[in-house]
Amino acid sequence: EPLSTLKDEFKFNKSFGEKVDGLIEHEYKGWRRVRGDGNCFYRAVGFGLLEQIIAAPDSKRQVAASALVCKLKNLSFEEKAEDEGHQQFVERLFRLASRFVR
Repeated sequence: EPLSTLKDEFKFNKSFGEKVDGLIEHEYKGWRRVRGDGNCFYRAVGFGLLEQIIAAPDSKRQVAASALVCKLKNLSFEEKAEDEGHQQFVERLFRLASRFVR
């Protein structure tokens, strides 16, 4: 979303609005809403990593995606649903990394 929507969200917080203006001055283009469920930090970091991989030059994209898969594939979760979701994510990331193999 455009940063203007973030500024509108906090229109009654002058200090926050000034911080958003600073981001605009530094040429940030937008922001992403994430579900605020206690895992929002990790979700935001995950989206950021994926965006970096997708935007990377072809020569670095496959290496970055493969490195992330290696770090994530050995994680496990106590909750079955969380573990299944994680495994699906890693499989999709692996397919993404494989698409860039030349």
